[in-house]
Amino acid sequence: MSFNNWRETFFATVLFVAILMSDSSAFQAFEEWTAVHGRIYSSTQERELRLTIFKANFEFVEKFNKNGKGFTVGLNHFADLTTEEITSGYCCRLLQSDSATSVTISDNAVAVEKIDNSTCSSVDWVEYGVVTPVRNQKKCGSCWAFAAVTGIEGIFGIKWGKDKVVPLSPQQLVDCDEVSYGCKDGLEVNAYDYVSKRGIVSEASYPYKAKTGKCNPDIFESLPIVTWINRSHSVLPKDEQALTRAVCQQPVTVGIDTRSAAFAYYKGGIFRDECGTNLTHSVTIVGIGKDESGTEYWKIKNSWGKEWGEGGYMKLLKDGSPNGQCGITMDATYPVID
Repeated sequence: MSFNNWRETFFATVLFVAILMSDSSAFQAFEEWTAVHGRIYSSTQERELRLTIFKANFEFVEKFNKNGKGFTVGLNHFADLTTEEITSGYCCRLLQSDSATSVTISDNAVAVEKIDNSTCSSVDWVEYGVVTPVRNQKKCGSCWAFAAVTGIEGIFGIKWGKDKVVPLSPQQLVDCDEVSYGCKDGLEVNAYDYVSKRGIVSEASYPYKAKTGKCNPDIFESLPIVTWINRSHSVLPKDEQALTRAVCQQPVTVGIDTRSAAFAYYKGGIFRDECGTNLTHSVTIVGIGKDESGTEYWKIKNSWGKEWGEGGYMKLLKDGSPNGQCGITMDATYPVID
């Protein structure tokens, strides 16, 4: 070992011991967490970096939960990542201004009021039986594909019966929707346009791989298509009542701003925190409800696995503002099956 390498290792070890001595509880939590999640780091320096980040997140969780904001946070599979790393690796929504070839939403937009004026105070499409189990997109920017298949599964079950619902293939969209960018980013409206033309198969037929692959030509030959959609509609932007009416009819895909640590480590309760309107991530609204105090919320299904949130779901404050909490009312779409 060269002197320089020895020196780097020595100082890394000193730092490691210093961190250990400064907060043994965080270190013990880190040791337990790495064992549970199978984390193996490439070097001592990388391990020290991840321990430092973990310790900061550990302290954030403790401090946040002591302050009592009405919801809780907790360490999950993102615990050794910064919020910037989570945003760049797991948030994946293409800004519409960046997609010159995407479907023009105004071309197929229909104000929800013209479709159905009925509304509801609560609905839960999960309990109704048309929402498939929570999945994990892993480190692939495919949230748009997972949100879109959740929307399609929902309207398919409502239209044809919940006993017919099967998990559909986000991997087909990642590989074959040429307007989106696979694991880099995409838009649900582009996914809906693709399915209206090509149809979509089940996840069992075209399994998820968490990477962009070559489109499987068997889709158009031997793999059975589960469903097509006829088109998609957009919800009137910045109108909570319009979005409410849409969700009362079926699950609705939305863009939201997820760049806060509180969102990344959300554990339970009604999320109400400062967040912007940069729509970095795609999720699906699968319900509307109220807690025991009468506070209203959107129930959203995420694609970050069951360890995040309430088994993969979040209650997001229904705050009545034009943009909605985290921009939830700004860009909402849903698929249509005639």
